[in-house]
Amino acid sequence: PWHLRNQCENCLSNIWNMGFIATHIYRKGNSCADRLANYEISNLDFVWWNSLPNFIRHEFCHNKLRLPNYRFN
Repeated sequence: PWHLRNQCENCLSNIWNMGFIATHIYRKGNSCADRLANYEISNLDFVWWNSLPNFIRHEFCHNKLRLPNYRFN
């Protein structure tokens, strides 16, 4: 129907006129996931852990206790 076509064309016109900005929240979220991602970048092998790896134990405890995670450079 013509009214759906008009709405679709208006929607596509609005989409083409939109400006998109991609941003990143630097280390605000889960520090365990950040550490695991950094580990995988440097390690090309497939790794499976049946227990918590030692290199994220500190972050895991902080996340579990809901302690703040500050990073100072």
